[in-house]
Formats: sequence, structure tokens, C-alpha cells
Amino acid sequence: MPLDGGFLYNLRREIDQIAAETRVDKISQPSRDEIVISLHKKGFSGKLLFTLTDPRFHFSELSFENPAQPPMFCMLMRKYFVGAKYIGSYQEGLERVVRFDFDTYNELGDSITVSIVAEIMGRGSNLILLEGNRIIDALRRSSVESGKRMILPGAVYEPPEPQNKINPLNEKSERLCEMIGRTGGKAADRVLNLLDGVSPLVARELVFKAAENLDAESFDDTAYMRLRGAVDVLKSAIEKGTPTVIYRNGNKPFDFSYMNISQYGSLAECKCETSFCALLDRFYGDRRKEEDMRRRTHDLMKVLTNSVERISRKINKQRAELKACENKEQLRIYGELIKANISMIERGASVCEVMNYYDPECNTVRIRLDEKLSPAANAQKYFKDYKKAYTAEEKLNELIADGEQEIAYLESVFDALSRAECEAEVAEIRTELADGGYIRRMVQKKQPKTRTLPPFHYVSSDGFDIYVGRNNRQNDILTLKTAARSDIWLHTKGIHGAHVIIDTRGGDVPENTIMEAARIAAYHSKGRQSSSVPVDYVRAAKVKKPAGARPGMVIYDGYNTVYVTPDENETKSHIAQ
Repeated sequence: MPLDGGFLYNLRREIDQIAAETRVDKISQPSRDEIVISLHKKGFSGKLLFTLTDPRFHFSELSFENPAQPPMFCMLMRKYFVGAKYIGSYQEGLERVVRFDFDTYNELGDSITVSIVAEIMGRGSNLILLEGNRIIDALRRSSVESGKRMILPGAVYEPPEPQNKINPLNEKSERLCEMIGRTGGKAADRVLNLLDGVSPLVARELVFKAAENLDAESFDDTAYMRLRGAVDVLKSAIEKGTPTVIYRNGNKPFDFSYMNISQYGSLAECKCETSFCALLDRFYGDRRKEEDMRRRTHDLMKVLTNSVERISRKINKQRAELKACENKEQLRIYGELIKANISMIERGASVCEVMNYYDPECNTVRIRLDEKLSPAANAQKYFKDYKKAYTAEEKLNELIADGEQEIAYLESVFDALSRAECEAEVAEIRTELADGGYIRRMVQKKQPKTRTLPPFHYVSSDGFDIYVGRNNRQNDILTLKTAARSDIWLHTKGIHGAHVIIDTRGGDVPENTIMEAARIAAYHSKGRQSSSVPVDYVRAAKVKKPAGARPGMVIYDGYNTVYVTPDENETKSHIAQ
């Protein structure tokens, strides 16, 4: 992503405007590579996020879950920065290193300046704390022995070596055009290697605007004038950029910049955001939530996957055994034929040939015998094998049905886990799996209590309350205990998903509310990314839970079905305030 020097230049100035005259109120460290600083002043409070995961910094409106015990780095930051006044930021040219300065007092009461240096350099990104020019600490330490700069507490801070590129803001457009024109290589590479603060995306865009992707080696006067115009646009964008998100495939953002991007033509669409901070917050927010939940649910996902695979292997083995029971009737017939011809079979024979009177054509059949057994004992052996196969068939059918139901249950848990949005939801699912014996229950002397979240609450356009279960246990409570008999119950047909209840308040529900609730049900299901999702709806009185059924499993009749396409924006618009 093009978080280049030009973008940081605009972002830094925006943060300076927002954070002016603020003081540090709180500091938290949600994860190893994330720091959140709460700044406030009269009439304003905001959270300044620094992260080395998709390296960036910006004001964020996202919520962050903090560990019960703050890390040492977080405690160190609190010691130096809580109560400090924000002074401003500094960026050397368009380098991707930004220093944020704060005024505070040391233990002796002397005024000092402490700083946070954000080095946004891909895999080499870092967050370094300074007192003056001395390093207090860093998120990622390094030493000379590792072949890198010394980033250790007490060392003098040395910034990364500059790239020795030209800052386009400090050079005239004519001079820049001349240097681009006479440099060897492809045009976009020339711009990228020559100009400071320019990403590959912006370099390609400059060449596209200048010469429609033609190679810069043969610039004529017309191409030169277009290049100069493109350089002027670039300089203007760096000095006063516009936060721009690039969308592809409908409403899916895939890139961003501080200027309008036209190189993709009709394959992409550019939209302006309200601010650079809002752009980054929205662009990375959903990705951050997905990655956080993926990390937190990884062990449970593995347990569910392994359990499904184990049960599937068992079912396949049981089906193979069931297939072997298909000839059980032949065993009984052999026993009857041996019994009917017992006087004609010699003792110690290994095979007998008798007329099969069960065959309409009465053909002769050869039957294998155990030489060690008498003819009567051989008949009893076939009867015993028949009874064994008959009993096994009944039992195997039951085991296979139970295994298939267990897989369906685990897949429903998997679906709920994939839709979990916070640690509290994951904790409830973890408890459900522990109660089911799929994982061991964690026993701690001082285990923090996790709050139980209520169902999702929406309000339809007609004013009816709509409730959505977050997991199987909550589905059971919502459907079987909370819902009134006259309420309407909805669930995706044949697709794992949440139970949805429309509170009818004892009256009739407009069709529009049912359709909105159906789209909400489809959104909270495995069919979230699909279209024309079937959703059943019925009065809650007709929903029953079979005896011994697993959590979330119900049966119902007398239902109707509608087909809807889930819409995330519409669903969020119905969230109860």
C-alpha cells in the first residue's frame, strides 16, 4: 500500500491540526505491535494509533481490547508520556520517518521533551521513544552485532540512512522534467528512483498523466509539456492532497493515495474520504478486525477442523462396514439351505452344492463350509453372522446419523466463530465447546470474568425490534425462552446461521419488516457473501427443540420461505441506537 512520504506528509500535518494543544490522557498496548495514545483537550478527545502491523499512524475511532496486564513497554510509555503536552511533528523532507514531540517534566520537575519516532519502512518499521536524542526504548530493539543500527535503551538515536532522492517540493518542475527525461530505464522506474516520497502507484500515475504510459526516453515537446503538467499536479497533491480510496469490483477498496488515480480507467473508481485519518481507519479497520479474530480463534478453528475431519473419517469407515452388511440376507439364506439339506451334507466337507429354493429358477448354489464344524454348526454360524450383520446395520445407521448431526453442529459452531466480533463472543463459544467435551476447560485461580453479551439488536423501518443470536447457546435462549409464542422466528434454509426473532408485540408484522429481518438473517449466516439466500420464517410457537438435540438445533413446520440478498450497509443501518 502506498503509505509513502507524500502521504505521510499530508497525514502528519492533519494530525498536527487535530492534536494541537492536546495532552496525553491514557496509553494502552492492545497487542505487541500496537500503541494507542488517548489525547484530550477542552471539547476534544481522540485516540492516536501507532501500529507496526500494516505500519501506519493515525487517529482512530475503532475500539481496542486491552490485555488485563499491560506490557512493560506500555508501562514505560505511561511513565514518560501521560500528562505530556503535544508540541508537533517533524519529517525530514519526504522521508518515511516522523517524530512526534511532547513537553513534559522529569522526576526532578525539569521541563523536558520526549518524542515518539515512527519509522514507516515496511518490514523494517519501528516505534522508538526518545528523551532528547537518547533512546528510552523501542518496540523492536536491534544492535550493531545484528548488522543494523543500534536501537537500544540509552543509545544515541541515529535516523535511517537517507535515500538521497530529490524532494519534488524543493525543486522546480522544469528541472525535475529534465532529470526524468535523461535518466535511463523505464519511465515509472525513473520517477520512482529519482523522486523522494513517491510510491510505485504514484510514479505510474505521473507517467500515465504525462505520456499515457509511453516510455520517457523519447519525450517530444508535447510529452514534455504533459510531463511538466503531471509534475505540477504531483507537487500540488503533496502540498495539499486529497484522501482518496480506490475501489475495484464494486465496493471493495484495494488501494489509496493522496491524489486522484486514473491509470486503471474503467476498472476502478476513486472516492474521496473526509480525512486521511478516516481513510486509514476505514481501510485497515475491517482487515484488523478479521486478523485479530483470526488470531484469537485460531486454536478453536483448529479444534473444530480436526474434529470434523476425525468424525468424517469415522463415518466413512462406518459406511464401508455398512456396505459389507448389504449381503446379510444371503447369510440367512445359506443357513436355511444348509439346515434344509443337513442330511445330505457330509461332516468335514469344505463346500456343499444345494438347490436354492429362494431362487425363482431354483439354480444350484455353492456354499462354503467350515471343515471343523458339523453341518448343523455351519448353519448356526451363518445364522449368527446374519444376526450380527443385522444388528450392526441398525447400529451403524444410528452411528452415521449421529456423526452427521455432530458434523452439522460443529459446522454451526464454526460459522458462529467465523462471525464473532469480539473476545466475549469467542469466550462464550469456547465455553460451549468445553461443555461439549471438545476442549479442556481452562482452570485458573484468578480467571477474569467475561461479560455475557446480549443478542444483536436491530430496528426495522416500521419500528419493530429484531434480535439475532450470537452463538448456538444464545440462539436457544432467544428462540425457546425469550421469544413470545406470537413472535416471528427466521433462519436461513439449509444454511448455518443465527436465529432471528421479530418482536411482534402481539400484532401483525408488515411484509417489509419480514424482508428486512430476512436480509439480516442472511447477513448473520454462512450465506453472507451469497445472493438469493433462502430464509424460512414461522411463528416462534411452531419451533421446537428435540430431546437430546445439540445447542442451536431445532425443528419447525408450517413455515414460509423468502429469497433475499444480504446487504451489509442496510443491516448496519438498522442497528438499534
